[in-house]
Amino acid sequence: MPFKYIHFILIPLIVFIISFSFRFLYDSFFLSKIKAPVNFSNDSAIDDINEDELDYDTIVNKLTDVLKNHNSEKSFTIGLVGPWGNGKSSIIKMVSSQLKPKISFFKMMFNYLKFADKDNPIIINFLPYLNHKEEDIISEFFTSLSKELSYFNGKLANQILEYSKRLTNIYKENQLVEFFENVASKSIETPSKNLYDDINIRLGEIGKKIIVFVDDLDRLSDSEILEVLKLIRNTADFNNTIFVVAMDKDYVVSRLKVNNEILDSKFIDKFFQLEILLPELETKTLGEYFIKLLLKSDLASISNFEDRLNFALKNKYNLFDLYVKNLRDAKRIANQIIFEYPFFESELDLKDFMNFTYFKLKFPKLIKILNDNRNTLLKIDKTGQFYQLPMVKPSDKKKLFNTNQSKETVIIIDKFQSLDKYKIYEELKAEDLTVRDFINVQKDDLDLLLKTLACLFGEENEIENNHSIKFENNFRKLMQQKFLTTDLLESEYQLLFQNADLPLNDLGTPYNLPYDLINVLFEQHKLTELLKRFDYFNSNSIPHVKWSILILGILYEKRVDYQLNEIEVLRLLHSFVDKRIELNADNKGVGTWLLNNMFEEILSLENKLLLYGEIWHRRKDSHLWDIKREYFVSLTLEAFKEYVAQFKEQKINVDNYSIYNVYHSIKLVGGIENEIKQIFISLWNDENIEVLCVQMTQFAPFSGSGFTISDFASEIFQNKLNFINFVEGLRTERNNISIIQFLMLFNLCAITDFSKYILFKFRDDSMMIARVTKELEKNKLKKINDAEKIQVFFESNDEEIINKIIVNESLKSKYEMSAFLFKEKHYLLVVFDEVNARHNIGLVFPQEMLRNVIPNTSWDQKPFTLSNVLNKKPFYISGEKYIEVFSIQPPIPIA
Repeated sequence: MPFKYIHFILIPLIVFIISFSFRFLYDSFFLSKIKAPVNFSNDSAIDDINEDELDYDTIVNKLTDVLKNHNSEKSFTIGLVGPWGNGKSSIIKMVSSQLKPKISFFKMMFNYLKFADKDNPIIINFLPYLNHKEEDIISEFFTSLSKELSYFNGKLANQILEYSKRLTNIYKENQLVEFFENVASKSIETPSKNLYDDINIRLGEIGKKIIVFVDDLDRLSDSEILEVLKLIRNTADFNNTIFVVAMDKDYVVSRLKVNNEILDSKFIDKFFQLEILLPELETKTLGEYFIKLLLKSDLASISNFEDRLNFALKNKYNLFDLYVKNLRDAKRIANQIIFEYPFFESELDLKDFMNFTYFKLKFPKLIKILNDNRNTLLKIDKTGQFYQLPMVKPSDKKKLFNTNQSKETVIIIDKFQSLDKYKIYEELKAEDLTVRDFINVQKDDLDLLLKTLACLFGEENEIENNHSIKFENNFRKLMQQKFLTTDLLESEYQLLFQNADLPLNDLGTPYNLPYDLINVLFEQHKLTELLKRFDYFNSNSIPHVKWSILILGILYEKRVDYQLNEIEVLRLLHSFVDKRIELNADNKGVGTWLLNNMFEEILSLENKLLLYGEIWHRRKDSHLWDIKREYFVSLTLEAFKEYVAQFKEQKINVDNYSIYNVYHSIKLVGGIENEIKQIFISLWNDENIEVLCVQMTQFAPFSGSGFTISDFASEIFQNKLNFINFVEGLRTERNNISIIQFLMLFNLCAITDFSKYILFKFRDDSMMIARVTKELEKNKLKKINDAEKIQVFFESNDEEIINKIIVNESLKSKYEMSAFLFKEKHYLLVVFDEVNARHNIGLVFPQEMLRNVIPNTSWDQKPFTLSNVLNKKPFYISGEKYIEVFSIQPPIPIA
């Protein structure tokens, strides 16, 4: 049976048909609906007139009509003339697409395309720039022509190839003059001429119009341009052939003039019978096209990108119009922005980023030069935060631009001030070409370079926020194309404000402030960057201003833990409170809001008092933060009372001097200084008096054994004697051992009228020992100078004997002596070297004193033996008059 096994054929065939149909439907209807995000714009020309965005449809339709309807016995050449990158290739492709017949699917399947109606022309797209040798241009053209003609006349196709070989050989033998002289008009019969005529006859027989599109003539060298022109004018001057040549005519003419190939554009004009001029695209058109390119990319998904883009392009110092002259420029720059901007997104000002992108693409070598020499070409401002172009001082400017200079040397452009105000102008405009050659910039580009630097780093680029390229961090980011781990990202900054627009009373108590995020920023070392970011806060949103104040309040509260600059935090706080007062459109009390929301909810009692003092200190500018004066004063006083009460309830750490800082901060507030002092004094009692003594004891510079009473004691107690009496009044049996040491020291200080640092050694179990140890460690002292000396105080009730000792020339030359009167007693302070201290005290000084001052004294008495000195036994000079050792510090033990 002939159909017995037919199922072996039918089943696979059916499966194939079903699979093919499914795939066709899937590709046609499903995948066509799924469009991948469009990011980059390639430089390919468009062929669909419906995709034309530059209104070239009129030119395309007119040129198509000309190509369809024009017929001639000889070739006809049309020049499509326009600046580089203005869409000439797209026009060629759109025209070519218009010329192609609409062929049905079945005709295409059976290759009917080549045998279509005679009215359909033969179309050749010739790209001469793809050939590597001049002779290849001829060969490639005729090979393409032969291939197209082979569908209609095989012999004609072969003749074309033979013709090409002959031309190539003539070219190699340097006899091209035969064809360059217009071979079609020669009267002399030659093999090449005969072949040329035969080709023309056969072209007439097939009746097909030949249209040759020649693109990118302006990409060729001068010799290659000549080769194409010779091809058009002479060697391919065939019957009913039309050449459409796309070119930048100015470029072609300038290339041919370089080697004196031509004298002027008239040489080019004779090759073209019709020129279609494409004018330069308007900046507005290019701008709209540029915006479309960016908005078709993933950048459109960035929040408010379209608004930012329009705002950036409208800025008068955006150099788009100077850098973007054609479609190719627009695509190239758009692609660069699409690629790089997502790395920075909201971190950088878009206008600055665009100007930097223009600059980088136009002057790539300058990027490295600028980065390597940024501290020379640019200068950092006084705050150390942003770069700016160095300016010429008035005196320098006179030297640079005197009256003999031409006015043309000073560049003045509409939106730019005179650029000669910048120092770099002198370098770039100087006759010395050293700098210009080093940066490899053409003279014609110098003005553009100067304008660009001015728009990036000059006065023209005003800093409106912290996104400016002038900021050192932002400049570094662009140069390095990366962020440091310490850079604060805009997304992180915005995260701090995620609750800013909520009513504060809806956030709970305490408010849902971003403590955790601030801690994270601290751990990532980003808080310094956060302060810089606040410095350029430019929002007038009251909720955001309030939220900023609260965040700064947190930073002030934890400034020590966060290692922040207190002055910087306070400056920002004042700035934001001022802004809040200015924006007080709701007529609500700003001061009341601050007290309720920051002072009560965020600040500790201590920091609250410190901030009160700061606000009072700047009251002329701060206006007391919208708090009434009387209320402000009473708040401060009550807060200090509460603060001291908290101190009383806890054991005071001897190293805690915070109450002193608070006192100094608020003591001048509204005339409450005396009350503040009394509250301070009330803190101390017999249980904590030793702490006060330690804190009121002042060290001699770079010493661990020389002391005096702090001047702060005089400020609080009116004078230092009152302080000593206060300490004496709190001495009890429980604190007697520790307090008596301080009273000994303080009384020695009193004897000298507090004019000397007193050497003193405290007991090992004293609080003061711990402080001495820390002082030595803090100053990294290996040996204390005072430790090499011993101070001895002599006491007497005889002023005459003390005066005689002090004025004695022999004693003055050997010893450091001072005399004092205290509580009707006379004192002599003698400083000894430690090495011979024992002997000096016991023998030398007292014996010399007796010999020189009291010569009638019997030497047999030996009143100043070491034992008598150390036991402070008085020596009676006569009657009730005596002199004795009152104090030896540091003490010398008795053997």
